[in-house]
Amino acid sequence: MNQKLPIWDIHGEITSSLAIQNCLIIAAPTGSGKSTQVPQIVVDDILCSKNKVIVLQPRRVAARSLARRVAFERSTAIGDGVGYQVRFENHTSPTTMIEFVTEGILLRRLQNDPELKGIGAVLFDEFHERNLLSDLALGLIKKLQKNKRQELMIIIMSATIQTGSVASYLGSTSDIACSVLNSEGRTFPVDIHYAKYRNLDPITEQAAQVTEVILRNRLPGDILIFMPGMGEIRNTIGVLARKQLPEQVELIPLHGELPSTEQDRAFNKSKFRKIVVATNVAETSVTIDGICHVIDSGLARVSRFDSKRGFSSLLIEEISRASAEQRSGRAGRTKPGTCHRLWTESGHLNRPEYNTPEIHRTDLADAVLMLHSAGVKKASSFDWLDKPDATAVEIAEELLRSLGALTKSSSDNNFGLTEIGKSMLKLPMHPRFARMMIEGGKRGCVNEAALCAAFLSGRNILIRSAREDKRVQEAQEPFREGADSDFEVLIRAWQYAKSRHYNIDDCRTHGIHAGACREAETTFAQLIQLAKGFGFKCSEITEPDRSKSAALRLCILSAFADQICIRCDTGTLNCKLSKERSGSLARESVVQKSQLLIASEIREISARGNRSKTLLNLASAIELKWVEELFPDDITTNLECKYDPGPKRIEAFKIKRFRDLEVKREHESKVDPKAAGLALAKACLHDWFKPKSFDNNIKQQILRLNWICVARPDLEFPPFDENAVLRCLAKAFEGMTLAKQAVAANVKPSFRKHMPEAQWEWLDEFAPNTIDWPNDQPKKLHYPESPTDRNGKIIPVELHVKLHECFRLDKHPVICERQIVRFKLLTPKNKKIDFCDDWPTFKQREYPKLRKNLMTKFPGFGWV
Repeated sequence: MNQKLPIWDIHGEITSSLAIQNCLIIAAPTGSGKSTQVPQIVVDDILCSKNKVIVLQPRRVAARSLARRVAFERSTAIGDGVGYQVRFENHTSPTTMIEFVTEGILLRRLQNDPELKGIGAVLFDEFHERNLLSDLALGLIKKLQKNKRQELMIIIMSATIQTGSVASYLGSTSDIACSVLNSEGRTFPVDIHYAKYRNLDPITEQAAQVTEVILRNRLPGDILIFMPGMGEIRNTIGVLARKQLPEQVELIPLHGELPSTEQDRAFNKSKFRKIVVATNVAETSVTIDGICHVIDSGLARVSRFDSKRGFSSLLIEEISRASAEQRSGRAGRTKPGTCHRLWTESGHLNRPEYNTPEIHRTDLADAVLMLHSAGVKKASSFDWLDKPDATAVEIAEELLRSLGALTKSSSDNNFGLTEIGKSMLKLPMHPRFARMMIEGGKRGCVNEAALCAAFLSGRNILIRSAREDKRVQEAQEPFREGADSDFEVLIRAWQYAKSRHYNIDDCRTHGIHAGACREAETTFAQLIQLAKGFGFKCSEITEPDRSKSAALRLCILSAFADQICIRCDTGTLNCKLSKERSGSLARESVVQKSQLLIASEIREISARGNRSKTLLNLASAIELKWVEELFPDDITTNLECKYDPGPKRIEAFKIKRFRDLEVKREHESKVDPKAAGLALAKACLHDWFKPKSFDNNIKQQILRLNWICVARPDLEFPPFDENAVLRCLAKAFEGMTLAKQAVAANVKPSFRKHMPEAQWEWLDEFAPNTIDWPNDQPKKLHYPESPTDRNGKIIPVELHVKLHECFRLDKHPVICERQIVRFKLLTPKNKKIDFCDDWPTFKQREYPKLRKNLMTKFPGFGWV
């Protein structure tokens, strides 16, 4: 242990707090030593080495580096007293007492061992990042602590955290409030520099310019540059490599997709000055010795799930002020440093204070499936720190039902876990990929399914900029020839790259990204390792024949059925999807002649005029019989009538749908009279035509009835909503097939039958068309289009009346027993003067102010 670190200043408070309670929050700044020292304090001084400590880390690189640091401090080998477990790596043993793990590993352990036997404490490090799986793990362990393991300790640690809400959440299951401890820390000062103005140069170029300044000014120390993603990291390194820098440097990338050996380069000593270009993996937990200068792009790549469209978009967004603070702290860990923020100081103040918790912006399918494995059938009722959006939960449940992981119970209307769902839980990957792998195992193409999952998880292996090169197009033609899926093109390109040992020049000639192919092979190998552990029979990938191609596309269909597309027409790339969505098939797709297809990737991209465009990528041709085979319960066939605005007539069809998406239509000679009437009614409401008898009297009836339904709900009038109007029109048009017949139809009797005659008489009494006027003809009342305003308040009925005609009134009129009639007061030439809800008061207070002007403009009207 390193007792010189600042966290040791509150060592006594940590031990005394955990002696009387089972939860604790530690707020400690960057460099305080919380990530390495608190686990040792807990295992040595509180648990006394009787139970192990699990330390949850949001990133694999942090779990590895911290485990190595703690093992070094305790003079033990990795995997002995101290270990780590991340996806595809397990360096632990029965003697491991401090174990650093990522979120998925902890959740899988909870599935296999719901009571976490032998574990005395779970530490959530860098909890401010608020990852979805961290929130889920916290909720499950809190539930375990409450019901079965009261002695299990939960410790939350962060540099920037809203401690109040977390303390209330953890303390809600105990009589003792959850303590919050603060460590001041002893980081060195960091000078913050902001851009003087908004720079329009590429962010990679800006970072390179600042790096040059640091080097030319001979400021000592290594440099850490934060970029939002792998592409920006590569571009930044490329820009720096091309510059004539004043000294020799080592350019090192750092991101989560690198192999661990490549990630270690950032932490190893170098004989040259290091320039580490990293994503936000370097933002927290990890310490890169020697860093004295941080250059911050202020950007991060964030996945956001659109619950309305049902798919995620990976967006580059501005980081919060809290994240910027974390990043700047990397420069002051061992000595004074500088932080250069590539945005203005005024722009900094406009940034959000904290990051949005991932639970409010990401796909919840994985979390909902894990909750079902823990016996939680309703994700919305789970004890979350922050409750997710109800619509996002519903979409996740619907996706899992589509994948066959959940089925709805007829008894309680809740979803239950299926055998497929239980199998999917054993595969630590997104439910879509798990379903694809299971189907691949069933159809003898698990290797191909795993490779497709690898393609979907990483970068595109085909270089987009190479598409316009005719030589590249000719070189890629063998990959595309006869392919029924864009994945077949990628498989062939990947096989070529592998056969050339990922030679950069050979790959570039064919428009292939050699690095992306290497990354795909790494992910593929990891997925095959999982598949073998699951018991799947894995075989080498060969040139896809017709049967293997069909089997692979069936696997893809099983995982992406909610993204089935049907072409609008053969002349365009526009397609329709379920839930009234639409998109355009990518121009480079090989399935442009297919009518029915499935898009495994849906992306929203910017278009002209600040608009967005939905692009359908990685498409595969499918057959309707496959959909019927895999999803028989989701296929419906109905005889329906549709209005054709060309000939202005009704046509009958037999329509087959997959869920709500029309996938096949056939003409029928016989037309059902009621269905034809309904189709004409819908066309009428879409303004294709209007019956002559649908006049102002009917419109007034509708407005009067809807108004009284709100003004006097106790009278129980049936409202005239859109469905009611549709029913009345459909009844009037029953048996008709032509628009001209509907135009000539008398719809009044049908509308009159909306309610009994007695209620029409009551309507005339409580919401009359006109109102009596002293010594004059009755005056017409004007009912509002909507009976209430946006605040739900009733909008008064209006009477348009000339002001001088009101002098005959003694009191203000009402209708419906207590509803004031609002006057719209007019001049003798029908120009608006004012509104009035109380004529006697208006006459006494406001009219005298108007009288002189009215007498001048309109003499002879008896202005009293």
